[in-house]
Amino acid sequence: MNNNKRNPSVVHVDNIDIPVTEYQNQRVITTELMAQAYGTELNNIQANFIRNKGRFEEGTHYFKLEGKRLTDLKSVSPQINKRTRNLILWTERGAARHAKMLDTDQAWDVFDKLESDYFEPPQQPKPARRAALPTPTDEFTPEVLAAIDARAMAMSLRQYEHNKNQLREAIKRWGYGLKGQQLVDLVKNIDQKDSRLFLIHRDELWKLTSSVASMTIMHRLALDNVHELEARTGTEWYGRPDNSH
Repeated sequence: MNNNKRNPSVVHVDNIDIPVTEYQNQRVITTELMAQAYGTELNNIQANFIRNKGRFEEGTHYFKLEGKRLTDLKSVSPQINKRTRNLILWTERGAARHAKMLDTDQAWDVFDKLESDYFEPPQQPKPARRAALPTPTDEFTPEVLAAIDARAMAMSLRQYEHNKNQLREAIKRWGYGLKGQQLVDLVKNIDQKDSRLFLIHRDELWKLTSSVASMTIMHRLALDNVHELEARTGTEWYGRPDNSH
């Protein structure tokens, strides 16, 4: 989805118009809009936050505004209801954490769109100019570190989904006949010593199978060469000592 061309202060994500709200130089989203976008009830978002408050860090995952801070935001953000007395604004990392807790296809799909179209809007091209060579102190600015942190979080969430699906498929296949605590123990012991199940990353498996395939080919070529020498010389196992004498 792309930004609404008629109103650059509104981003259209999954049939929902989201007014652009910024706080402390980053885009944020209200609880109501996030719940609407994720296709869930407002109470679900609030309940997940209360139950898992220890997993949320103020200033990193959300901002809680009231008093003067809220008044200042209202003065530059007309979309905020003037009667609101306190407000929670979610950062990109906070929205990602809620998508993980909801764990629905819609929540994950919408978060991907929020990530690309809302939290990280396309940059407008700037006039070309001769840029100064970066110095080591210029490389990791707070903005760069924040971008790295957000991208790492998104990547870890996707890896989490991948690992979870792999575990489900493994249990379906190898947990046949097990029930209750037996299945729980099977899951807990995965990748442990004497376990029935091990998860291998596809890159690691590819290297292993490639090595085995290469060894098989080399072994086959060596045997072909031996057989060719045997056929040409009439001597079996060419080059080995004759034990008949």
